[in-house]
Amino acid sequence: MVENQIEAARQTRKAAEQGNAKAQAILGFMYAEGRGVAKENAEAVKWFRMAAEQGDITAQFNLGTMPRQ
Repeated sequence: MVENQIEAARQTRKAAEQGNAKAQAILGFMYAEGRGVAKENAEAVKWFRMAAEQGDITAQFNLGTMPRQ
């Protein structure tokens, strides 16, 4: 199962790096929860922000509820 999460993160990152807002939001969630990647709030915020700036409302919500560092 962990291998599947790692592969999912790898594939999601590819789409996110190409500007796909939904993939950016999902990758942000993966970083926020530590699914397939190391849990890293700063990285989660980065991806949520990219998606939020493209109008993804889930990313906007998640960005607004992230703990402040």
